[in-house]
Amino acid sequence: MVLSRNVQVPSAKELFVRGFHALAPGGTSRTMLPGKLSDGRTSYAWLADGAPAGASVLDLAAGDGAASAALLARGARPIAVDMSVAELQCVPVGIARICARAQALPFADASIAHAVCHMAWMLFDDIELAVAELARVLQPRAWFVAMLGGGPPADGGPEAFGCYIDALASVLAGQPRVALGDRRSKSEAGWLQLFTPAMGFANISFERGVLVLDGPVDEVWQRLAESYDLAPGPSPTRCAVEAEFRQRVAPLCDGRGWVPMRWVLWRASVQRR
Repeated sequence: MVLSRNVQVPSAKELFVRGFHALAPGGTSRTMLPGKLSDGRTSYAWLADGAPAGASVLDLAAGDGAASAALLARGARPIAVDMSVAELQCVPVGIARICARAQALPFADASIAHAVCHMAWMLFDDIELAVAELARVLQPRAWFVAMLGGGPPADGGPEAFGCYIDALASVLAGQPRVALGDRRSKSEAGWLQLFTPAMGFANISFERGVLVLDGPVDEVWQRLAESYDLAPGPSPTRCAVEAEFRQRVAPLCDGRGWVPMRWVLWRASVQRR
């Protein structure tokens, strides 16, 4: 059995992410589980589509296990891996959980039949090490599928996500902000640079979807505020962003106090050769 020999040394950015999730575990699923795609599925169900029943499936950066639960519902055997102990403590009972970094996976070579990652791949440091670890642990012809965020739609008219991005830009102008991840992890062109034939990968594809998260303005704010740009709990910055957001989104409220919200998602996949 050969396990990763990569040294587990978390960066300052990883420590920031770990601390954020220690204060607010489950934030990603609280934000995204209420949303539905045009066919009525959640983003987690879309991610789990195609996972082989009965096979071991790595849920990378699993958080509180929402994707693992979707995989389990398909008959797969998910293994929830995350670097946050607080998140793993929220994983549903009966799902295997392991605290580890994507850059140093504690699995034997060619031992994983399928792998997924929901809204976290674009946040990783040392992305080349993460790609190398996937190349090592995935079985031949296994798939890695990741859900990537694409931001608010550029052509759908005013909606709450765009108002939130504008509010952040206005309030935080000139202030330092944590820049997470590697730009290559977020686009098809970047994946072609990372998941090369030399690394043992082929058949990259990107599918676009739009998640609908309409709701009462208070609920929409709570979903959007589960963001790395805003620390959990009250703060002057959080209050200022909320005030700016509510001012910008007010014209979009209907008679019930609901606002539209759209989130572009990309379902990216690549196959181990």
